[in-house]
Amino acid sequence: MTGVFLFQVFRPRTAPEAIDLVSKLLEYTPGARSSAIEALAHPFFDELRVEGARMPNGRDFPPLFNFTREGKYCFFFYVGQVLDSDAGAELSVRPDLLRQLVPPHCEPELASRSISLDNFVPVPVEQMRLTLD
Repeated sequence: MTGVFLFQVFRPRTAPEAIDLVSKLLEYTPGARSSAIEALAHPFFDELRVEGARMPNGRDFPPLFNFTREGKYCFFFYVGQVLDSDAGAELSVRPDLLRQLVPPHCEPELASRSISLDNFVPVPVEQMRLTLD
């Protein structure tokens, strides 16, 4: 079987950032493949981090950055999956990506829930666990 370059699979007008993101998610080598949190920090999603950004139909986005230290949040970007966690931690998975994930205009909302990006203390790995009930 011969390989195919991703730019040959997508339409010519496909954003280069989209092709780059897909290529990182489809990486064959697990250690080199982007994780979910790394994918969320990818430049493809930068337009979602712009203050006042709206959906193509003009409606407001649902809350996209209402993270918590413990890992509970209501909406996971476009997907609409409700994920709840007893002691998970989406922000604790890769604290080095906080500034890429959370736009400056969302920091006051996080601060209102006692989350400071400057003084963030990750949840220890042994306390992270995800439940879907």
